Amino acid sequence: MRIGGLSGLDTDNMIKNMMKPYTMRVDKMKQNAQIVKWQQDAYRSVISGISDMTKKYFDVLNGDNYMLSSKNFSSLKPSGIPDTSTIKINTGSGAVSGNYSLKVIELASKAEAISDKAINIKTLSEGDYGIKIDSSNNKIVIDSKEITLSKSRYNNASDIAAEINSKINEDGSGLKDTVKAVVKKDGSIKIENLFKIDDANKELKVTVDGKEYTAELTKGNFTLEELTDSINSKLKVAKDADGNVLAEDKGVKASLSTDGKSIEFAGTTAQPNYSVAGVNLGGTTGGTGITGTDVTVADNSITYANEIIEGFNDTFNIQIGTDSLKQVKLAAGTINSLADLETKLNDAFDAAGLKPTLTATVKDERIVLSSNSDKQVIITGESGKSATSLLGLSDRYEMSMSTNEKMSNIVNEVVEFEINGVNFKYDFTSTGAEKDKTISQILADISDKANVETSYSEITKSFVLRSKEEGATQNIKCEDKSGSFVSSILGSNTTAKGKDAKIELKTPNNSTATTIIKPSNNFTIDGVNYNIAGAKKDEEISFSLDGNVEDSFNKIKGFIDDYNKLIDELQKKTSEKKYRKYEPLTEEQKKDMKENDIKLWEEKAKSGILRNDSNIENMLSTLRRAFFDSVEGAGLSLKELGLTTSKDYQEGGKIVFDQTLDKNGNNGEARLKKLLKEEPDKVFKIFSQESTSYPSYSADLTLTERQVRNKEEGIFQRINDIFKDYTRTSRSASGKRGILVDKAGIEGTVSEIDNILYKDLEKREKAIQDMELKLIERENKYYIQFAQMEKYINQANSQASWLAQQLGGGMS
Repeated sequence: MRIGGLSGLDTDNMIKNMMKPYTMRVDKMKQNAQIVKWQQDAYRSVISGISDMTKKYFDVLNGDNYMLSSKNFSSLKPSGIPDTSTIKINTGSGAVSGNYSLKVIELASKAEAISDKAINIKTLSEGDYGIKIDSSNNKIVIDSKEITLSKSRYNNASDIAAEINSKINEDGSGLKDTVKAVVKKDGSIKIENLFKIDDANKELKVTVDGKEYTAELTKGNFTLEELTDSINSKLKVAKDADGNVLAEDKGVKASLSTDGKSIEFAGTTAQPNYSVAGVNLGGTTGGTGITGTDVTVADNSITYANEIIEGFNDTFNIQIGTDSLKQVKLAAGTINSLADLETKLNDAFDAAGLKPTLTATVKDERIVLSSNSDKQVIITGESGKSATSLLGLSDRYEMSMSTNEKMSNIVNEVVEFEINGVNFKYDFTSTGAEKDKTISQILADISDKANVETSYSEITKSFVLRSKEEGATQNIKCEDKSGSFVSSILGSNTTAKGKDAKIELKTPNNSTATTIIKPSNNFTIDGVNYNIAGAKKDEEISFSLDGNVEDSFNKIKGFIDDYNKLIDELQKKTSEKKYRKYEPLTEEQKKDMKENDIKLWEEKAKSGILRNDSNIENMLSTLRRAFFDSVEGAGLSLKELGLTTSKDYQEGGKIVFDQTLDKNGNNGEARLKKLLKEEPDKVFKIFSQESTSYPSYSADLTLTERQVRNKEEGIFQRINDIFKDYTRTSRSASGKRGILVDKAGIEGTVSEIDNILYKDLEKREKAIQDMELKLIERENKYYIQFAQMEKYINQANSQASWLAQQLGGGMS
């Protein structure tokens, strides 16, 4: 409690009371926002309940409970099928009980053109020849300082440069911080002077349009190339005295001179007028005085030739399939070009007896290995003298063509060909439009345009073209018009024809085996579905279809039970009592309450949150009509099925079994079981028949189209449509999602923050924040006013005291 100075007022309490009318407004705003949040939660609970039922009964992947499939309305189930059988049997409406037997004569197949020759290529990456070091070339002298290389073998120039730099940087070398070994693009090692940047010369001054900018360089020792890169990175953040950064399009750029011995500066096109000062960049990189024995030394550079050296890097092994291991030995000599390596490889393959199975070719400045064997090709190194590294391979490499290889490595000409009447033209020459297209890209193009499946098998090393469907009507026909694309990838196998499935079938209606031909390995005959895709030729099974009404009945009853639970939940939400005296609790109110009391209060406050909600009530009404509107062509009514609505109007139209007896003395459950046994196809129609006019659900159907679809489809199809109308997450052409999803959204989806109530809450939260800021301002204003009052009282008291003193003094 804050007591005012001379006034003696409890300012804290007074201001709190003065603020009450305004804090009550904020509390009311927060309570209203909480109600909206509870509404959103309630809607999401409804969506969740509908989604659970959809997943359970309308998800095609949930086969046992998928209520839109005819098999769940058949009272017959197969028995007697061996566990080892690969033939699958399912029953649907129309199936007949009794004994069956089936023999597979021939399986249906796709038209399939498989190349009659193996194709296996590998484009080699750039390899390391290795560098042999011995007493004749292991010493390098830099400015009279001798460096001795410690190894007898290095993979490449980078490894040697790393060791040279390690020796240079040793204490006592006499070269530390003065020179550096750098590997150049041509593979040579160059010894370059280092330039030191320290506090004395770290500032680079750039003047542009008369304004000076400063770039502070990184301190350290750099080659000219490294320093050039460092300068350019710092010029991008150069600042003037006011801290303004030099605009990149008005800046200056550093570059290495053509001879590589100095740094040059140039202004950009937008700002050609500039000057640079502040760092001494004079000097050259020459004059370090490198010498060595049997090492090519020129202009301070060391060059090691690409060489094949006997007993050092000349040998590797190749095994093709189960054939004996073949040793491949390359002839020693300098490799000046890829053509030299190509010649040495082919000569070695020939000497090892591997040609023409294995060949090497130069394509696009790379060596390409080609094998025409359908067997596995394994390349391994030879310990101590392996040549695998110069081929860019590991010590054990399995040659297996990737479809990321260029098609031009197989076909390198202009080609034109037809596949199933579709014309293709590609230019795979070195300058052609498709020279860099991969095998995968070309196969995908063919597949898309010719409507065929294309693939390459790493196992058989062959290309395959096949039809997308099975059956004798499927064909593959390929023909070269010019060039040799088809013959290169398929050889002579340029045509193919699919096959139909052929079975012999005995049924209860036909005890003599009948030969049946089908274009697929999955087909339905008289309500029985046969899937023989996994079967073998001449495989035979016998089985029986026996009545199992209870299973189908229980599935329908299970659906109705879950449907009624959902209806009950929705009915309660729209009719539960609203306790208007119970508003959401404020934070201040919660401070004085126990946790259980808060819970009980909020249960009352949430009650009736969706009372008389038009969205829920409309959905309930539509669901009731789904059961009672007749299904076109079904030949049954709901009453004939043994179903009716609950007589208790408060239950909102729950579906129950009719307890009245028909003329045969059957109640509702008995009537449904009888129909499932005798006329399962009619039961399927009334529950799950598809619309013939509009077989697929679409949110964009017109009102008339919806009415036609609804009239033609079964009860469960209608319910599925209604669930989608209210809970789908996909948008219609007009941008609308399901009615409840648009209203409240679903957590974990885009709709969570894109719905009507979320946007309403955003506006309310913004208004609350604005109001709370105003409250703070008002409260501060009151405190200032009270402080000012205390000041005035203090001044008045001082004046009164002075006056009293004056008056008292005059009377003495």
